[in-house]
Amino acid sequence: MDSNTPREPDSSPRVSLLLVAFALLLVSALHYGTPRGASYHALHDVWRRLYYVPIVLGAFHYGLKGGVLTALAATLLYLPHVLFQWGGMAGGNQYLEIVMFNVIGLVTGTLAGELRSKREEARVAYERLAASFERTKEAERLAAMGQLSASLAHEIRNPLASLKGSMPILTEGIPSEDSRQEFVQIVEKEIQRLEGLTGQFLNYAKPPSPAWAEDDLDAVVQGVVSLVEKQAQRHQVRIETRQARNLPLSRMDSSRMRQVVLNLALNAIEAMPKGGVLRFTTEHDPRAGTLVLVVEDTGPGIDARVRSHLFEPFVSTKEKGTGLGLAVVYQCVQLHQGAIEVGESKEGGARFTISLPLYPDEAAPGA
Repeated sequence: MDSNTPREPDSSPRVSLLLVAFALLLVSALHYGTPRGASYHALHDVWRRLYYVPIVLGAFHYGLKGGVLTALAATLLYLPHVLFQWGGMAGGNQYLEIVMFNVIGLVTGTLAGELRSKREEARVAYERLAASFERTKEAERLAAMGQLSASLAHEIRNPLASLKGSMPILTEGIPSEDSRQEFVQIVEKEIQRLEGLTGQFLNYAKPPSPAWAEDDLDAVVQGVVSLVEKQAQRHQVRIETRQARNLPLSRMDSSRMRQVVLNLALNAIEAMPKGGVLRFTTEHDPRAGTLVLVVEDTGPGIDARVRSHLFEPFVSTKEKGTGLGLAVVYQCVQLHQGAIEVGESKEGGARFTISLPLYPDEAAPGA
């Protein structure tokens, strides 16, 4: 209601308004219902002082404007009683009381408004501090997991190199038509798979420096659509793109952003083995200076209990998943100083919303 009251009161505004109005009417009814006469002067003195209750309530719930308006309402309700019921018998005390109504409304309204502003500032500061603390804890935990991943990857890499180097020696002399060649191919395939996994661990733990360049987010999305189109057709998944008009260029590491979109697209396709829709939407928010990319599907969605841990390493909703795909997505978005949120699409599937600044700090023009 006022600049001094930036936040709605905790109680319902309608209930508060009715309470103030009821208190004003009740006090007025007591005044007008009490007979005149010297024997009733004490009661009238009590009733007029009861007007301070709704005035303070109005100030408490609605700040300066509430206090002033309630005081004016009390004045309008009490003044006819002074002028017509008391007439010439009214003394200076009654008129002084009317002045005090408005003074109290003004003072208490101002103080209540300032108090509410301070409480709101304290609440916002506390929420920011709590969010910063949680981000710090998350960063420390992810850093520790990254170091562990790197150590494990290095330890696994050496035995893998030995196995890979020994395979030609072990298979030497085995004819191509020998049935043992089938097992040799299985071993070689598994070695390649483990090499790929260790490479993912190392890239997550120690990602290379970003290659900043101006690029078109729509072009990145279209490139990924071309890559996954055949796989989507095999799963009977239809791909839709909704692009913003005149989407501005932005500074980004195109290869990493391509990896972000690709990981989300592949996850969505795998989540819809019986077909569905994969939708990409790009938007530009000029006021915030950000680009927004929404990737959503019509699959089964993601359990709400998993969402809070979805971007952590080694957390996967797939039976054979490594749990690094979405962790890499989160890492790349953070690198671009963006934000990613996961929710539910209108069709009940998963919805990922990514916000990216047009120019991250280290990639600002001229940097």
